[in-house]
Amino acid sequence: MSSMSPSIIQKRLKYFVEFIAPEREEDPQIKAFFEEIRDVVSMLALADGYKVTTVQYAGSYAKHTGLRRYMTGGSEVEGQDIDIAFILENQDATGNAIQRSPIPDFKRYLKQRWNEHLVDHTKSSATLRILKHKLSFDIVPIIKTPHSSIQRLIRIDREERTTSIQGHIEFVRALNRRGKYIHFNNGLRLVKWWRYHQQISSHVFRNDSGQDKVPSFLLDLLCAKAYLQTAVKNNYAEMLYQWFSYLADVTRNRRPIYFENGGTDERTSHWQVIDPMDATNNLVAKWPAYKMDELATWFQQARDYMAVAIHYDLNNQHDQSLNALKKLFGPSIKTQCI
Repeated sequence: MSSMSPSIIQKRLKYFVEFIAPEREEDPQIKAFFEEIRDVVSMLALADGYKVTTVQYAGSYAKHTGLRRYMTGGSEVEGQDIDIAFILENQDATGNAIQRSPIPDFKRYLKQRWNEHLVDHTKSSATLRILKHKLSFDIVPIIKTPHSSIQRLIRIDREERTTSIQGHIEFVRALNRRGKYIHFNNGLRLVKWWRYHQQISSHVFRNDSGQDKVPSFLLDLLCAKAYLQTAVKNNYAEMLYQWFSYLADVTRNRRPIYFENGGTDERTSHWQVIDPMDATNNLVAKWPAYKMDELATWFQQARDYMAVAIHYDLNNQHDQSLNALKKLFGPSIKTQCI
């Protein structure tokens, strides 16, 4: 790939990434709901014997890696959930250490206050969907540990994991600080949007509710590793080409992904993508080979389409370049770029 910046394709991707980011005018509304959820749920939890020590944004909203909701023109992008972490003291109503998941209780608190809206749960959160405002909140109760930066999550299926809310946020922010012209989180946004477009026609991962999706946190870590291992950090097209090339090799050959703070998970001989805040959490430990193969094929095709888009752009064949970008990001890029 050329080291020169392909001007039209760069402008197109820059314009598009600004479009796919959530609209800023939603922020005051999100803040108002956040404060009401914090106050109401904390009060009901206290009455149940829980002690809430901290309530804060988490996930893509806190990392600034979320996407706008966009369900038209052949695109299926749900938009970002707003994750709200409730950090609890490790003590239940009887004064004993918490041994069961608090998620059913937190779902009940949401139902008590917002019965007119959609309240449900995932394995790791209680959920609130406010369709009128197109807002989705994931309420994640996690438990303090003796280590100030580490929390314990008891999922609805009783599986326990350690996590670090602030650690994961700082992990992305540190990568953003490396970028002078392009921030990591915007490259990640493009890959997340690409993921949604690939899931439309996949027989393995789907956008439908209740179906398997490629997890956003997995993409966080894969893209982080690609960002650290590749050279281009000032041009969207060439950066994505390098990311897709690197990740096609990683997924096809099952190369382990881990960071400075952790090693590989030796409990599985297939593939390892290790949480930088918890060396025991291998995100793909339970993935069958066909899921890994599907993701590898996606990355290989993305690499090739990006190469074609750059080639046509360098030869001033900008319509053909845009057609290649549509294969990656769907028809929305044609209407949302120059």
